[in-house]
Amino acid sequence: MKSGKNILSVSIYSFLFLLMFTINSFSQDSSKSIINFDLGADFVSRYVWRGCELDPYPHIEPYATIDLDLSERFNLNFGVYSSYGFTGEYAENDFILELGYETDFGTLTAKAADYFFPFLNIPFTNFTNDTTGAHTVEISLAYTGTKSFPVRFLISQNVHGYDPDIHSLYLEAGFFTNINDIDIDVFIGTAKGYSVWHSVNTDKLEIVNTGVSLQKSIKVTDDLSIPMGVQFVYNPHMKNSFVILTLSI
Repeated sequence: MKSGKNILSVSIYSFLFLLMFTINSFSQDSSKSIINFDLGADFVSRYVWRGCELDPYPHIEPYATIDLDLSERFNLNFGVYSSYGFTGEYAENDFILELGYETDFGTLTAKAADYFFPFLNIPFTNFTNDTTGAHTVEISLAYTGTKSFPVRFLISQNVHGYDPDIHSLYLEAGFFTNINDIDIDVFIGTAKGYSVWHSVNTDKLEIVNTGVSLQKSIKVTDDLSIPMGVQFVYNPHMKNSFVILTLSI
């Protein structure tokens, strides 16, 4: 019987091969699907994730994505996202696969995310399913409403690579709108403890992530605009608050 390490590594390499084969097939027959590539980078003044400050210093966060429109309603997206602290003490690489389904009442998205942290100095090929492994895999399901029903919901859970005795359930709800060309998102998130993953030190559901996010494009020249965001985050469980600036290219 194959170990969990071998099964996961084989699955990842098989998926990458299948993805490239699919892209090549679709690129030869554009009537089957539309393929879009995107890349960019964000600058953040500090790295705060789900109400937890992972690094108090500025980060650069490059990303690249491949987007496949499988049909009028189905969409498949594969992305690589990274976050590197300016001090060199924190680094993160995430590999994300998303399947979206667009309905008349909103979009449903199923996601699998593989989190890898190079600064821990664990070999990338170590897929052990415990605290000694290099990869943590999370699955999630999200709903994003329409302009007439501007709400969103997220539920996520780790399924591989972290201590199975430490809970990692996370729930989030948000409301979004646009006022004077400013995108506004108000959110609240809870996590189930005990959880090192979400810094919850009780065995209950705790509110760990509340706040508001504001985003707009700043015009630099007639041909250039830079998206800018400011986010206020308050973690009631840890009693911490943060203000984060984001610039995107």
